[in-house]
Formats: sequence, structure tokens, C-alpha cells
Amino acid sequence: MLSRPTEHCRLARWEGATEAVTAFELGGGRRTVRPDGAGIVVCEGKAYRFFLEWDRGTERIAILLEKFARYANYYLVHPKKGQPLPTLLVACPSSQREDVVWRAATTVFASESSCQHLFTTTHPHLDLHGPFGTVWRGYGHKERRQWLGGL
Repeated sequence: MLSRPTEHCRLARWEGATEAVTAFELGGGRRTVRPDGAGIVVCEGKAYRFFLEWDRGTERIAILLEKFARYANYYLVHPKKGQPLPTLLVACPSSQREDVVWRAATTVFASESSCQHLFTTTHPHLDLHGPFGTVWRGYGHKERRQWLGGL
């Protein structure tokens, strides 16, 4: 667990939507994940990569399912050696929408271990406590915790 994350963590790299597009191979074809952003946070000397999805609550469930299917495939085929896999952070406009996001994600992700890469929060929680606060929900948890402390 990290001690005082807000004092020992910093955003070391940020990529907007265009730069954050990540390609991968699946079944002989080229696929992509297209997050709203991506970056690297450094905490206590350790780097943590992440994808960010900023949900506005306007996408239909079919679009969410398609988006999560791309992430699930990325986590499935991404090399396990070397750098750790990026965490998928999803910020939702409300707790109700956050529940919808979790239902969609757990429907699509092939395994519990894939869901371990997903953390969600709400825009109000981020506004009040910031991204290093106790604002994130992980797989199988309703209570909020720190993203980096939950890894």
C-alpha cells in the first residue's frame, strides 16, 4: 500500500485521444483500443501505466460492450513479459452509470483476472478527492479505495 499517494505521486506522461490509440495483433489481424487518454503515473519511484475512459453517460450499452470487448482482447493477447499491463480507469457521471459500466465490463471480460485491470469512479468523486484519493472501485468491490493502493 502506498503511503500518502497525493504527496508521492505525479503524472509523468499524458497522451490525448489521438496519441493514446494502441494497436495489437489478434487472430492474424490488427486491432486497436482507443481510450480518451493514456498516461504514466510515478509513485514512490515506480511507474504505473493507465488508459482513461471519460464516460459521459451518453453511449448506448452496445457501444460500451464493443469498447470493453476491445480492451478484453487487448488484455488477453498483450505480452505478459516486461512492462505491466496498463490499468483501465473509467470515470462515470454518476454511481448509477458506474454500475452499468461494471455490468457491461463483467459481461465482456473473459476472466476475473482481466477485470483486475479495471477501476471505475464518478466525476463527483474525482472533483472532491482527486485521482489519488479513495475514489476508485475495483472488480468485486463496492467500497472505494485508492487506485494505486488497490494494485
